[in-house]
Amino acid sequence: MRVLFLYNEVECLGLEYLSAMLKQRGHRTGLAFLPRLFDFFRHEYRNVQLGKALSFQEDVLGKLRRFEPDVVGFQVLSANYPWAVDMATEIKKFLPNVPVVFGGYHPTASYQHVLKHECVDYVIKGEGEHAFVELVDQLEAGQVDPTTRNLVMRRNGELVDNDVRPYVQDLDTLPFPDKDLFRD
Repeated sequence: MRVLFLYNEVECLGLEYLSAMLKQRGHRTGLAFLPRLFDFFRHEYRNVQLGKALSFQEDVLGKLRRFEPDVVGFQVLSANYPWAVDMATEIKKFLPNVPVVFGGYHPTASYQHVLKHECVDYVIKGEGEHAFVELVDQLEAGQVDPTTRNLVMRRNGELVDNDVRPYVQDLDTLPFPDKDLFRD
């Protein structure tokens, strides 16, 4: 499967681990990165007019179209949550059948609220290294297991909220982070 991550903060070790694990399973990964020029949570760096004038949003959407993802994943912080919802909404306009997955501490803490947005198909709560890879494998097979730990989703109008698996105790069991993800 082709998995594209969208992100707009700074280099993210979590996404690099996810990418390494996905590649280990034979999936292809990419990153559409949107620098937050003049659109920063610190007010002294914020300038709405310059942010719009110097936006890379069209470049990001172009990369998304060229990559032709099977799955789109977002690392979501509280600071970038509105942006992630806006981008997911845009993605669903031209790729309505591509699953959108939110992970990170904001969706972990607020998954009920996050899944009220129709543009979000799945939330991975807690550590995502194993759960996200399992979800991508299941999507590739054409059948998502609604009992997958760490997975939250809508099913028949109801919220399916699964338990969180134990934290990874030995980080050496994870592959080395894919540092090339943020270099391409």
